[in-house]
Amino acid sequence: MQLKHFSLIWVLFLIIGASTPSYALRCQNGLVQDGDLKSEVIAKCGSPASKEVEPPQSRGGRIIKGAVTIERWIYGPMNGAYYYLRFIDGKLVDEDIKVGL
Repeated sequence: MQLKHFSLIWVLFLIIGASTPSYALRCQNGLVQDGDLKSEVIAKCGSPASKEVEPPQSRGGRIIKGAVTIERWIYGPMNGAYYYLRFIDGKLVDEDIKVGL
């Protein structure tokens, strides 16, 4: 009986632990997650060290239907790592980390 309880607790621990990527950007005011808005990331982490903006594609001076604005932000170095965030139309869609650069 105790083995079943232990197994259940272990499985729940694994599920909870897997819900947040180990490389997620942890800042002074919170954890950055996919779906966060740019304003939320700035509130949690402050301004990025670097920012690159790729405007929506246009043709003949007009924005192509369905085109998006892509922003790439870099935070770091923090504990020897750089965090790369990608936003599409102001919403965080991807995080990556590079250690030892």
